[in-house]
Amino acid sequence: MEDLVGLFAIVLTLMIPIVAIVFSMIKKVSKSKLDNELRLEIVRSGNTSPEVVKELLKTPEKKASDNKIVALRWGCALAGLGLAALVCHLTGLGFGSAYTYAYLILGCGVGLIGAVIVEMVLGKKNEKLPDVKP
Repeated sequence: MEDLVGLFAIVLTLMIPIVAIVFSMIKKVSKSKLDNELRLEIVRSGNTSPEVVKELLKTPEKKASDNKIVALRWGCALAGLGLAALVCHLTGLGFGSAYTYAYLILGCGVGLIGAVIVEMVLGKKNEKLPDVKP
């Protein structure tokens, strides 16, 4: 019976991210579909100028800076997690200790805080630079 409880706990733990991913994808697809329907309805109404129609039918571009920020956040979080694991290894804490998990969570949090600080510094640098159009 104890084996089934442990197996049940593992399965439920693994289902949390799976369910979150599925629902986020459903939300993303439905939002995209509703946005497209709204654009088409505005275009079909015939009361809009050609410039507005052109702007509505244009697909939004993804910024390369968004990918860089996501990579920065993941990198800092994983670096903090790795440093926390190193501290746990050097201090001799095993995975049976609650302190190990506390250090791992703390390391991940410190890494994410570091990412936010780096983003703010980079944001201030980008504000100082003037926009130059070719």
